[in-house]
Amino acid sequence: MRLNLRRAMQPRSVFAALLLFHPLLIAAGAGAGALGFAHARDADIRAPVAFVDVTTLPMTGDSLLTHQTVLVRNGRIDRVGAVGRVPLGSDVIRIDGRGRYLMPGLADLHTHLRYKDDLLLYVAAGVTTVLNLSQPIDNPILAFKRAVAADSLLGPNIFASGIRIDGRPNGPFDPSRPFLVRTPEEAVAEVRRQHDAGFQIIKAYSWLPADAFAAIIAEAQRFHMPVVGHVPHSVGVLGVLKSGQRMIAHSEEYLIGADGAPLDSTGQPSTAVRRAYDVSRIPEMVNATRAAGVYVCATLSTTENIASQWGRPQARDSLLAQSAVPYVRPEWRNQWRNDARYIGQTTPFEPRLSFQRTLVKQLFDAGVPLLLGTDSPGNPVMPPGTSLYAELAAVVRAGVTPLGVLRAGTRNASNFLTSVLPDTPPFGAIEQGRIADLILLEANPLSDINSISRQVGVMVHGQWLTSARLREMVEAQANGYAK
Repeated sequence: MRLNLRRAMQPRSVFAALLLFHPLLIAAGAGAGALGFAHARDADIRAPVAFVDVTTLPMTGDSLLTHQTVLVRNGRIDRVGAVGRVPLGSDVIRIDGRGRYLMPGLADLHTHLRYKDDLLLYVAAGVTTVLNLSQPIDNPILAFKRAVAADSLLGPNIFASGIRIDGRPNGPFDPSRPFLVRTPEEAVAEVRRQHDAGFQIIKAYSWLPADAFAAIIAEAQRFHMPVVGHVPHSVGVLGVLKSGQRMIAHSEEYLIGADGAPLDSTGQPSTAVRRAYDVSRIPEMVNATRAAGVYVCATLSTTENIASQWGRPQARDSLLAQSAVPYVRPEWRNQWRNDARYIGQTTPFEPRLSFQRTLVKQLFDAGVPLLLGTDSPGNPVMPPGTSLYAELAAVVRAGVTPLGVLRAGTRNASNFLTSVLPDTPPFGAIEQGRIADLILLEANPLSDINSISRQVGVMVHGQWLTSARLREMVEAQANGYAK
């Protein structure tokens, strides 16, 4: 049975963002209601699995499909169809889907994870794909990526850029910081260095000179490396959209303006540019974004998180007291506690947030493909995994439909990564042949986006883990921090 969603699922008011609410702190099981169905405390399941009589949010259209069976074999979605029409052999583990909702796993396409322990927290929240942006070459992210791909480490599918390539102030060359470049020649050398280290993606940053930015784009194209990231102040939004950059990593970057930043007295782009919020040029930038086919990562949760702390030291204490924080590595908690970037600010912040909400809504209405990202865990206080719930809620508050925001976090993410890295297997939809990264929910997230936290379990790379099992794993990991 097909239920039309386009009219029924308009944006609803979502009150408190679930910034730090952790789904593993509530009781959840796989459901043992009917004979033959898997029990909640089963060990991690790698045998063929079927979700039986479930309502799916397949992301292949605008409809929920009721009374479905979804069969998974060898890490892929093998068959999808109405109950009774998908043959199930005796080797298949059956998961009771009655009254439940199955959707693709979520993708956070702007993370800064650093530790192996971060990976479990993403999976436990139903985040089955991450794009890690800007890590030093000696960071173990590529080792994590290989281990996850080989099924020797539990974690989300990992995509990663090398460290950001940025401009640098005048002065002597510092060989310990080759990612800070001034000339096209230095920019080319850094692209080659990151390519040789095994990275597939280049991240461009804010203070690049225009000629160095152009050299990065050209050299990256030569190595078939997509360029993503910030809007260099020297180039502006329209310049980036014409350059070949494939994704803008924050909606905040549009505050740079269509034509880039004015120069200050030193001849460099002005650092005051983010204080000029010219909403009149949003339509022009939106239309140019659509025409260029560039994806935009909203990261509205990041901006809301910053706004909550802006000039409010007491707000930091409140955030650190939330229930998810003890499950995060102590190194992150200490970094958040000592990060004073935002709590001491005195300039107005609300216009920045208002601009971004207006922009994101207009991008969505124009058909620009949105992506979701959090800047977690590097931004205080943004725990790995659960921060994406705040992103979903923030984008809905901006006026995007629940279906639209969930598509941004699933199918759009697959479309982006498979377009820029053609060897990437498709995911992000419940469709035969796609990677079996799935979330089973107790409630319909299209009726209330916050229902995304009410998870029965998560399937990652075809491996089914109940919320009870994931809770045990997260608690065991956190217990090790106290020793």
